[in-house]
Amino acid sequence: MFNINYFEAFALSNSLPIGPALSMPNLGAGDTPASCTPPRDRIPYEDCSLPERGEFPLDAIPIVLSDYARQLADAYQIPVELPSMCMISAISGALGKQWEAVNAASDRKTRGNLLVILSLPSGSGKSVSSRIARPIQSFEDCRTENWLGIERPRISSEIQALESEIHVIKRPKGKETLNRTELTSKITRLEEYKRQLAYSPALITGNATTSGFAAELSRVDKETLWVFSAEAGEVVRVMLGVYRKEGTDMDLWLSGYSGESYKQVRAGTEANSIQLKDPCLSALLMVQPCVLNELLNNSSARERGLLTRIFAVSIEADLPYDDGTLRRVCTNIERRWERLIEEVLQIRFNLPSPRELSCPEETVRIFRDFYNDTTHRWANGKYADHRNQLARWRENAIRLAVVLQVASNPHSQVLEPETARAAVRLFKWIGLGGLEVASNDREEKLRGKVSDLEKILRASGGSRLASDLLKRNGFKMAELRQLADVFPARIKIEETAASPTGGRPGNWVSLLSTTHSAPEHNSTGEK
Repeated sequence: MFNINYFEAFALSNSLPIGPALSMPNLGAGDTPASCTPPRDRIPYEDCSLPERGEFPLDAIPIVLSDYARQLADAYQIPVELPSMCMISAISGALGKQWEAVNAASDRKTRGNLLVILSLPSGSGKSVSSRIARPIQSFEDCRTENWLGIERPRISSEIQALESEIHVIKRPKGKETLNRTELTSKITRLEEYKRQLAYSPALITGNATTSGFAAELSRVDKETLWVFSAEAGEVVRVMLGVYRKEGTDMDLWLSGYSGESYKQVRAGTEANSIQLKDPCLSALLMVQPCVLNELLNNSSARERGLLTRIFAVSIEADLPYDDGTLRRVCTNIERRWERLIEEVLQIRFNLPSPRELSCPEETVRIFRDFYNDTTHRWANGKYADHRNQLARWRENAIRLAVVLQVASNPHSQVLEPETARAAVRLFKWIGLGGLEVASNDREEKLRGKVSDLEKILRASGGSRLASDLLKRNGFKMAELRQLADVFPARIKIEETAASPTGGRPGNWVSLLSTTHSAPEHNSTGEK
């Protein structure tokens, strides 16, 4: 008779009715009707969804930030992660490249500059970012006032005096000869003053073309800027090359994140060329969800590694209900935030060279375990399609830890283990959210890949060498491992032993199916 247990299990898994409404014909022993056989894409498989990231870990950020975030979330009726991420980016922009973790991973120095992109619908509280950025803007205003009122007039007067002196030297009187040494000295000083006159006291820049960003970076202190925009759709689209024919325009962003040299050459005079030795870009870009989708689905941004450098957070926020309550932010709590930013900026401009944060062995171990438990395990298994994004998870967690350490104590000289744990928790929440946004059609793609692989294996009798699948069909070993992990009832990978003659062991990829059995092969990999 028909195996009713099998049918009930299949019906329940596919939301089909069970009972009198579904009558069955008389079947012989061992028979299974074709209509009850699960379609190939319904074969049970291991869940390929991402791990749950849970609630935003507010307790992972320093108390100065978390207290202010709660106040702003209540006053603006917004999710607490919105002001929290804005403050994390603001601290990153304030510290620039003047703090760096030493040996957190191998023999490296890691800065705390972050590229944060927040996606949220219109009317969801973007204006809170301007309030958070206010102390940086105020500090910049003071620098600008000092520059325009004191330094720039002084430099301009020096230039005018030198030009007059040079004019006199060029026209010696009577039998006097031209003093070339003095002339060279004064021209050298003149050129130096002209370079100083081009200086900009800016700390923040907003919507601009890449050329504009590069020009501003060449003029500011230590080639460091915080890019802040509450309406950054155009910034992202410029980055993606929407308005140019030659493709994407993200070189400066890549260099500014990693601190690599950047050169921009434009047709015309030499003055149109810009050379940056060690640029440092941080960013807080607020965009509509559709703009973030454009970025995450851009193949160049993915292949060139821009997506691995971005902290992309999609924030769901409903329009708040106005119940008539007057909600205000505590003045003392807001003032603590402002004092923190002011202290970080003052230290930044007083430090002659970057302050190194040493990493105890426990701190290093925390970051190493994070790498092994996520990047290494996931990228070599069921999340291989996110390999590029996972590759920088440890580095991004270290960068975040630098920000959290400075926010906890701007005078720190050690990256504490507790800060490292907090950074790992927080970045895992950020990273999983970014992968979720980029995984809209992930399951469909994986089903398509495993179906293609099954057709290839079926045509080959049920089994093929992984090296042959790479050479003839383009399946990389990481993809095969992922499919075997996600669909363990459909695909299996076996490593054969080395042959007696010294040949390397091979990986056999086999089809697990009731209709096609894998061909026999011995320990040397021969069928």
